[in-house]
Amino acid sequence: MSLTGALLLVFGISIGVATFIENDFGAIGAQSVVYKALWFELLLALLVVNMIGVIVVQKMWRREKWVNLLFHVAFIIVLIGAGITRFFGQEGLMHIREGQTTNSFISDDTYVSGTVLDGNYQKDFHDKVLFSRIKNNHYSKSLTLSSGTVKLKMKQFIFNAKQIAEHDEANGAPILTLIIAGEQGRQNMFLKAGQTVNVNGLPISFNNADAINTVQLMATDSGLVINTPFPLNTMSMDTRQMATLETGKSVPAAFRTLYTAGNANFVLSAYDPKATIKIVSSPVANNSQQTRDAIVMEVSGYNDSKEVLLFGGKGFDPEPVFVRLGDLNMSLTYGSRRIEVPFSVTLKDFQLDRYPGSNSPSSYASEVEVKDGSTQFPFRIYMNNILSYKGYRLYQSSYDKDELGTVLSVNKDKPGTAVTYAGYLLLAIGLILIVFSKNTRFNQLSKLIDKVHKKRQKLTTVFLLVLLASSSAMAIDVPEAPPVKQAEEFGKLVYQTNGGRMAPVNSLASELLRKVYRKSTLGEYSADQVILGMMSNAHEWQKVPMIKVSNSDVAGILGIQGGYASFLDFFTPEGAYKLADMVDKAYAKKPATQTTLDKDIIKVDERLNVSYLVYQGLILKIFPVPNDPDHHWVSPLDDNFYALKGEDSVFVRNGAYQYFRSIASKNYDQADYILNGIKKYQQTYGGSVMPSQRKINMEISFNKWDVFQKLFPYYTTVGFVLMMIIFITIIYPKLKLSIPVKIMVGLVILGFVAHTVGLSLRWYISGHAPWSNGYEAMTYIAWATLLAGLAFSRKSPMTLGVTAFLAGIILFVAHLSFLDPQITNLVPVLKSYWLTIHVATITASYGFMALGALLAFLNLSIMVFKKKDNNERLSLSIEELTYVIEMALSIGIIMLTIGTFLGGVWANESWGRYWGWDPKETWALASVIFYAFVLHMRFIPGLRGTYSFNLAALVAFASIIMTFFGVNYYLSGLHSYAAGDPMPIPAWIYYSVGTVTVLGIVSYLRNRRFKEV
Repeated sequence: MSLTGALLLVFGISIGVATFIENDFGAIGAQSVVYKALWFELLLALLVVNMIGVIVVQKMWRREKWVNLLFHVAFIIVLIGAGITRFFGQEGLMHIREGQTTNSFISDDTYVSGTVLDGNYQKDFHDKVLFSRIKNNHYSKSLTLSSGTVKLKMKQFIFNAKQIAEHDEANGAPILTLIIAGEQGRQNMFLKAGQTVNVNGLPISFNNADAINTVQLMATDSGLVINTPFPLNTMSMDTRQMATLETGKSVPAAFRTLYTAGNANFVLSAYDPKATIKIVSSPVANNSQQTRDAIVMEVSGYNDSKEVLLFGGKGFDPEPVFVRLGDLNMSLTYGSRRIEVPFSVTLKDFQLDRYPGSNSPSSYASEVEVKDGSTQFPFRIYMNNILSYKGYRLYQSSYDKDELGTVLSVNKDKPGTAVTYAGYLLLAIGLILIVFSKNTRFNQLSKLIDKVHKKRQKLTTVFLLVLLASSSAMAIDVPEAPPVKQAEEFGKLVYQTNGGRMAPVNSLASELLRKVYRKSTLGEYSADQVILGMMSNAHEWQKVPMIKVSNSDVAGILGIQGGYASFLDFFTPEGAYKLADMVDKAYAKKPATQTTLDKDIIKVDERLNVSYLVYQGLILKIFPVPNDPDHHWVSPLDDNFYALKGEDSVFVRNGAYQYFRSIASKNYDQADYILNGIKKYQQTYGGSVMPSQRKINMEISFNKWDVFQKLFPYYTTVGFVLMMIIFITIIYPKLKLSIPVKIMVGLVILGFVAHTVGLSLRWYISGHAPWSNGYEAMTYIAWATLLAGLAFSRKSPMTLGVTAFLAGIILFVAHLSFLDPQITNLVPVLKSYWLTIHVATITASYGFMALGALLAFLNLSIMVFKKKDNNERLSLSIEELTYVIEMALSIGIIMLTIGTFLGGVWANESWGRYWGWDPKETWALASVIFYAFVLHMRFIPGLRGTYSFNLAALVAFASIIMTFFGVNYYLSGLHSYAAGDPMPIPAWIYYSVGTVTVLGIVSYLRNRRFKEV
C-alpha cells in the first residue's frame, strides 16, 4: 500500500502542476510535458499493475471483499478505456459553410507529413508529433528509397512564428513590407525585388518593370513610387484625406496610407534597401489561443542538403512546401492532418437563436444532410444533440462570425468510450455499495463510534468563539418616497435584462439598491420605492447619501462622513468628477498590481455609474419594439428606439415621462392609469416572451423574502448556541439539557427547510438548476453541508452545530461583493440534464469535505489542550470525531468521484470528448486522488494514527478550494469564469496557510507528548 500511496500522490501532484503549466504555456505545453508524455503513460500503466497487485494481495475475490473488488476493477477498466482513446481515438473539427459539402475534418493532433516521388515510386508518411516551447523538441526520420536514402531532421521549433524584415548591411537586399488583412487579422507581407504577389485578387509587384497589369512599386533614387493600371483609392491614416490615383502614371508612394481596390486593401509599412527576412517567436496575450508555429527542417540526401521552413500547428490545414534533391521531388507539411470520413455532410442552414433583445446566444444548430452512397438523410445538430454515424460522432462546437458557417467537433472513439462508460457504471455501483454493504469500512466506522460512546464517560473539548458584529442603522434624511402601493405596482412591470432575461422591475430595483447602498432597503423604504423615487424625483434623491463608500481615504476626498455619499458629493460645484484621475489610474493597472485604494475606487465608481443610469432611466428597458424578430425592448429615455415610429414612439417617450411626472406630483390616480397602459402595451407587443404572472409574483416574493441573506446570521447563531449547549453537557454531564438541544436541532432543521424552499424557488424562477454560477453554487454547497450535518447528527450532535455554523459562513461568503446573486440565462452548453446531475453531485460532495475539514481543525485544536489529567477523555472525543470525519470523507469522495465522471459524460455529450484535461476537471480528479490517499493512509506505515489523518483531512480541503475558486479565477479553461489578467491572491489564503501550519506543529508536539488512547 505504500507504493499505491506514492503513486497516487505523484499522479495527483503531476496533474495539478500540469494545470499551471497550461496556464503559462498553453494546453499543448501541458500535453507535451505531462498528459501525453511517455513517463505519464508509464505512470498510469504502473497504477493499473499496482491495482491488480493490491487485488491479489488483499484477496479481494473473497465474498466479504466483493465491493472493494468491484470499484478497484472499475478503476482499472476506466484506465484501460482511457488508453484505448489515447492511442486509437480520433478527434478534430469539421468546418462547413452554408450550401457547401465536405467529407473530411482537421485532426486535433499535429503531424509532420510528406510525399516523396522517386521516378515512378511514391511514398507517403504521417508522423504524429507534439512540439511545444516548454521542452526540447526532437524529430528525425530516414526514408529508404530505391535510388538512395533521404534524411529529415528538425533543427528548430519556433512558437507563434512571425516573419520580420531585419536590416542586414552585409547580406541584405531590397525588401518592401505591406500590411494586409489575412486569416489571422492584420498581417505583414514581404516583397522582394522582382516578386509579384496577389492580395485578394489585386496583383502587386516590386521592382519588376516587366510585370504588366500589376500595381507596380518601384524603388528609385528619389524614393518609392507607385504606378497602377487599375483605379486605386487612397486614404491618409493621419489626416483621413481621401484621393484616387491616376492610372498609368508613376507618383510617389505614401506610407501610412490605405490603398483600396475592390476587396483588396494594403498599407505600405516599411522599405529597407538592405534587409533579410527572419523568423522569430512572437509572444501571445493569452496562452490558450491558437498559434501558428513553424519548424526548420533539414532535408539531406543524394549529395545535397536543404533547409525548409514549414508553417503550421494545431488546427491549421498547412500548405505543402516542395523540395527537390537531385531527381527526387518531395512535399512536406507541418500541422493538423485532413482526415476523410466515409460519408459527406452538407450544411443546409445554420440557425442561431438569441435571448430576447440581446446578443447572448440561447442556442445554435446546424441543419445538415448526410450522404453515403444511396443512403441520404437530414439531421439537426445542436448542443447536446449529436449526429452519430458509422462510428463517427459530430457535435455542435461553434460557428462563423457571420453566422453562415458551422464548426462541428468530430470524434471517433466508440471502443474507448464504451469501455470507459462501463468502468464509470461499475465504479458508481461499487462506490454506492460501500455505504450500504455490511462488510465495508463505512459500516465498521459506525460500529466503532458506538463503542466510543460506551467507553466515554466525560469529554472536554474546545469550541470556536465567534464575534457577531452588530451595527445600528444610521438615520438618513431622504425625500418622501412614492407610496408602497404605487411602488409595488411599478415593481410588477416586466423589464428586459442586458442578457435577454425577462424579469419583474422589482428584481432590477433589488439588485440596484444592493449594488449602490449594499442593503436591500433604505431605512423604511423598499427597493421599489427608492428606485421609483430616484427616477421620478432625481433632483432631490441626488442629495441623499446612499452610495456606499468603504474607504476612509476616498471619503476624505469626497468630503463626507458616515460611510455614504450622495450623488452630488462626487462632483465639484463646477461639475467636475472628483475621482476622475484616480479612476483612470486604477483602471490602467493590472488587477494583480492594484492596491486596496485602487479596488475601492473602482467599486465606488461602479456604484456611481449605476446611480447615473437609474437617474437617467437608461437601465429601464420596459417597452417592447413592435414586431421585432429579435424581441428587443427599449428604455423610455433611450435615444435608440430601433424600429419605434409614429404613435408607438410618442407613447413610449411621453407615457414614461408622464408616469414619472405623475408620481412626482403625487397624482397617483393618473400614474396608475398610465402604468396600466404600459402593462397593456407590454402584453400586446411582448407577451410572447413575458413570464407568466404567477412566475412574476413568485420572483417578487423571492426577492422580498431574501432567504439566503437572512439565513447566514441565523445559521451562525443557532449553530454557535448548539455547540455551546453540547459543550456544557460535555463538561457537566449531570446537567439535563436534552430539551434545549432538541429545540436548537429543530431550529436548524427549520432553517434547512427554508433553505430548501429558497433553492426550489430560484430553480422555478430561473428555469434551470440553481448551481450554474458561483453564487448559486455557494448557496447549494451550504445546503449540502447542512445535509451532511443532519446525516451524522445521530452519531455526533456536535456535528450538526458545526455544520450549521459552517453553512452560515458559506452563505456569508456567497454574499460578498465578488459573487453576483443576479439570476441570469444559461449559455447553450449548460442546457443539459447532465449539468443538473453532474454539478449537483460534485458540489454536494464539497459539503461533506468541508465538514471533514472543520472537524479535523477542531480535533487538532483539542490536541493542543491535552494534559495528563484530561488525556484519556480528550483522546476518546478525538477518536469519535475522527471516525465521523472518515465517514464524511467516504461519502464525500463517493459523490466527488461519481460527479467528476458524470462531468466526463456531460462533456462527451456536449462537445465530443469525455476527458480533455481542462483545468477544472483536472483539479476535480486531483481532489479525488488526494482524498483517496487520505482514506488509505491507515494502510501506510508511518502515516497511521489519528494526528496524521486529521492533518491530512484538513490540508486536503485545499484541493477543493482550488477546484472551486482557484481554477475559476487563476487558470484558463472551459470552466473559467474570469477573463483577462489573473486576480491577486487574497490575503485570507496566507492567513489560512499560516494558521494551519502553526496549528499542525503545536498539535503534533502536544499529541506526541501525550500518546493517544
